[in-house]
Order: sequence, then structure tokens, then C-alpha cells
Amino acid sequence: MTEPRYRILFALILLISLYYHWQFLIYLQILVLIIEAYTNRFIAERYDSWRQQTTVKRQIEVTQHTIRIDFEADRITRFAIAVLLLISVGLFPQALWFLPWFIGFNIALAGLFNYCPTTMLFQKLGLR
Repeated sequence: MTEPRYRILFALILLISLYYHWQFLIYLQILVLIIEAYTNRFIAERYDSWRQQTTVKRQIEVTQHTIRIDFEADRITRFAIAVLLLISVGLFPQALWFLPWFIGFNIALAGLFNYCPTTMLFQKLGLR
């Protein structure tokens, strides 16, 4: 399963679980995001082939006035999505009811168009 298809499937499961108020499934998806971000492997790639795990180096390169941090922007994006979902669903569900829906639709659009604004933002900030 490719990453765009996985994003679409993940977003559809998130949106369906939000619509039917299936809290357990939402927390399970948050756990999957955290595991994926920590190990740098997509769960969907288990059937295809495991991604080569990149080691996190505490190294910063400065070339031509740009700073590059040797950490993947996709991993930070998954951590950010997990934290935002946990805050909006777990801590403030009444006040931030729109945030999980916004996240779900953005993940679906990222899967459809293969363009994630959050990942692009982290890349502009210097992550690889």
C-alpha cells in the first residue's frame, strides 16, 4: 500500500470514528501515529517491505545560509497530528470539536493530492 492510499484510508477511518463517536478507535489511531513516528515505519508497509530505518543523528548542517536538521519532516508531522488529536479528543472535546475533523479532511486531501502543507512547513523550517 502506498503512502497516499494509506493517508486516505487513515483519514476515512478517523472521520468515520469521529462521526460515530468511537473513542476507542480514535485513541487506537493516535497510538498508531505515535508508533509510526517513533519507529519511522508505516504500518501499511509491513506487507510490502519495511522501510530502511534512518538513525536519528544529532547533527545540524549549515550550507549557504540554510539550516538542515537531520530528522524527517514526516515523523514530526505524525507526532504533531497525534498530539493535536490527543489534545482535541482527550482533553477538550467540547471546545475543540472541529480540530479532529479539520485534521481528518487535511489528511484525506494530502492523500489525494500527495501534498501535505504541514510536512512542507517542517521542511521549510529545516527538517529533511
